[in-house]
Amino acid sequence: EYQAQNMGKSKTLERFMSYSIENYPAQQYGLILADHGGGPNYGVCFDARNNNDSLSMWELQTAFESVGFGGEDKMEFVIFEACLMASAETAHCMSNYAHYMIASENVSYTYGSDYGFVECLNRCNSGADVGKEYVDYFYKKSIETKFYT
Repeated sequence: EYQAQNMGKSKTLERFMSYSIENYPAQQYGLILADHGGGPNYGVCFDARNNNDSLSMWELQTAFESVGFGGEDKMEFVIFEACLMASAETAHCMSNYAHYMIASENVSYTYGSDYGFVECLNRCNSGADVGKEYVDYFYKKSIETKFYT
């Protein structure tokens, strides 16, 4: 257990990923970053307790490299469950650390995904499969809730 941490610091993400890797070893890893997003200029995962500090692209890179991702050792996917994260700059940055990036260039649900798509992780073989499931699930839920109609 940890006391409250600043979610906008690379060290917090690094500790989480290190803990996960050490305690749940796997052949492939994926990461979902969920919260507010502001694209490459403002980052992701704003921490309201700490002056809305957020993870910048540099801080994401620092955390990923600290736990050994990069080059040939990439995560299978990174999902930004946050607004405005699908930019060329973010994709370029993530290309060093993940095979696939799943993100929205627009606004996302204000209440976030219900994560029903994660059941596919037991049968999906690649980040491409996860991305397809995520988009299909998001589309289905958007139609059901009339979010975009």
